[in-house]
Amino acid sequence: MRNDFKVGANYIDEPILGGDFTTGTTGQYILTADRQGAPVADITIYGGFAGFKTPVKQYNYYGQDDISVNKNLTINAGLRYDLWKGFDLDQTSNPIWQTLSTQTQYNEYYLQPFKNGGGGKLKNDTNNWGPRIGFS
Repeated sequence: MRNDFKVGANYIDEPILGGDFTTGTTGQYILTADRQGAPVADITIYGGFAGFKTPVKQYNYYGQDDISVNKNLTINAGLRYDLWKGFDLDQTSNPIWQTLSTQTQYNEYYLQPFKNGGGGKLKNDTNNWGPRIGFS
């Protein structure tokens, strides 16, 4: 019987994980009547830039053992753990959260976390274990 044990680690420090987008640049046109060729009464051009940056730290670890039981059978077993820190954001000043947290009906399943003012403070997900098993 032969073992081939492997371990590894990965660390990424991303100080500015972010993105941006522009919306509303096509404009809104209000016509004087609901017919083709009607004169335009008002044109409103919205525009803006929305950007964000979130500092993120990523930690990844794994261990794996390949066990050669005999010339016809190898068993692979391993475990991986991933942790991303930086998503524990406080959303309580966000106007969308403020609106959702004051609702009185939460019929849709995706609104349940906002009941009684919940969902304002996000937490890092720390339950990221990934077992691995295989054979050949």
